[in-house]
Amino acid sequence: MSRPDTPLMRGAFFALVLAAGCSDSADRSGRLDAATPDATPADPVVKIVVVGPPTTAPTTVHLSLHSPVVVDSQPHDLVITDSLDTPHVLEISLPRLRTPSFFGVYATTEWPMLCGSSDFGVPRAVSSVEVLVELSTCRPSAGQACTGGGCAPQASGRYCVAGRVSRFRDDTMRLEERTWLGHRDGACVKAYSAVDFAAGNLQPLGTPAEAQLDDDGCYLIADVPETSTRSLVVAVDDCGETPATIPQGLWALTAVPAQQVAGTQTIDLSKELVSATAITTLEAQSLGAQAEMAGHPNLLGQGGAYILIFRDPRSTPYAAVPGVVPTATNGYLDGSHTIYFGADLGTLDPARPYAMGVSAPTGAALITAPQVANHTGMSTQGGPGWDRILLGATDGAFVVNRFRLAPQ
Repeated sequence: MSRPDTPLMRGAFFALVLAAGCSDSADRSGRLDAATPDATPADPVVKIVVVGPPTTAPTTVHLSLHSPVVVDSQPHDLVITDSLDTPHVLEISLPRLRTPSFFGVYATTEWPMLCGSSDFGVPRAVSSVEVLVELSTCRPSAGQACTGGGCAPQASGRYCVAGRVSRFRDDTMRLEERTWLGHRDGACVKAYSAVDFAAGNLQPLGTPAEAQLDDDGCYLIADVPETSTRSLVVAVDDCGETPATIPQGLWALTAVPAQQVAGTQTIDLSKELVSATAITTLEAQSLGAQAEMAGHPNLLGQGGAYILIFRDPRSTPYAAVPGVVPTATNGYLDGSHTIYFGADLGTLDPARPYAMGVSAPTGAALITAPQVANHTGMSTQGGPGWDRILLGATDGAFVVNRFRLAPQ
């Protein structure tokens, strides 16, 4: 199954024009309209052209850049005082690289709630690059429900899984504030036995084997058999992608745990803190590059990676609980496996010691070379405990778990 057609993908391309007069091209969303040879290369200027539906009130477009090579953690805001259906341009200077590099640009607004993304390349011999980002509605309309209410009664020993897919970079927000994926984003959801997933046996369970999203980012998989451990993972990946093609598409294979509870045949994840989450391949490559620079193994290589999040849902917004150190019952976790996130969920802070625990901005940790074990958290400052959950990843995959506070 091919990824659904989108405005960004229809006719989207970029051309790389080199000073010697030769050219190269690739099929990527976005557009390179101007590539000017430069005899004395300076830092290239990226011209981001933003266009969207008509708007009547002033709004701000928040832009962020990601790359496997360059990590740009600076926020870039484009203030719109008229209407978005008129193109607006933001120019950003990027460091000159010795080799061509690819970037992803993501754009969101707070109100009206819009989002868009595109990819672009920066050849060595150009001084300016132009990329188009088209904004469209990215969150469900008010009053739209996305629950397990669509699940029909299941046969004995069978389960129905329902929920909604959000962008991983928004995982520190409340559910109603997040950027939801939709049908146009080309992501699909699959359910796996947690044990088989950790062993690399990526045989989907239930019907359909690959669930497409509706326009509000909702998914539903029925007729899921009960597993031996009553443990599932709900994974997001490109529609039609198979293990042989991982990680070639737009989305990296990303899973969240789910439990089959006896006597409850509907697993409604729509109100969970993490009902399903999606990481782009570019975001995954960026995290991998940062981890490798800190001496950790390739995230998309053997064993995949875990992302463990410790936040308090009782607070507004979901505040990180700083000082929580990830632990595992088999004792394997230490500083050689753990990197804490920094200012946001796209930036790692490899200098933060393992014993200090997660930091306040995100409450999150990246676990490299993970092992199959029960995982939890231990606070260095006292306070509430955390639940314990068995985690296991497969090659090239991320497993994301937001821990619950243990009952008091």
